[in-house]
Amino acid sequence: MDRPRRKTNLSSHLDDYEVSYRPAEDPPPKASSHCPSQPRSSSRKTSCSGASSHSRTSRRSVTSVQTAILEEKIKQLKAVQQQVAEDSLANVEYQRLQAQAKEAQHIQEEALRAKEALSKQLERQRKLQQAETELEVAKLVSSMLIKDSGSTTPVATSSPGSHLSPPQLVHASPAMSPSHLATLYSVTSCDVNNTDLSCRA
Repeated sequence: MDRPRRKTNLSSHLDDYEVSYRPAEDPPPKASSHCPSQPRSSSRKTSCSGASSHSRTSRRSVTSVQTAILEEKIKQLKAVQQQVAEDSLANVEYQRLQAQAKEAQHIQEEALRAKEALSKQLERQRKLQQAETELEVAKLVSSMLIKDSGSTTPVATSSPGSHLSPPQLVHASPAMSPSHLATLYSVTSCDVNNTDLSCRA
């Protein structure tokens, strides 16, 4: 058997009904750069404009900080580049001065060797002149000794009232006096560096 349906009489006016459903509250506005094209209320307009202003201010702050950091980095980079350039110039100058010092040292060594060679040459010339002078003196002494030993002096002796007798030859003694020898050997004390061979008294 079918169960009989119960009749319900619905009111024809909405005011006769009680509504217990309440819509959920709107979520807090997000920080965005744009607002909805069709805002729902004036409060949401104010919230959206405040969020947009805060976002723009934050971006400006971040941009200024980044700009300051970038400028500081650029300054540091320029300072480093300038220091590198100065170091490079100093290195070039150091290399140039070092090359000049080596060249000057080489020239000094060459001059020293030339001076030593000249001193040796002058010493050899002095010894050669001294030997030549001693040889000339020896030849002169030898020739004078030979000349004195071979010379003769005739001496005539006569007395008053007597007949002339034959001349008698007196030979000179081959031995020379010490003063004569001293005069001859004094030539060795001459200055061998003088070309005129002038002797000291």
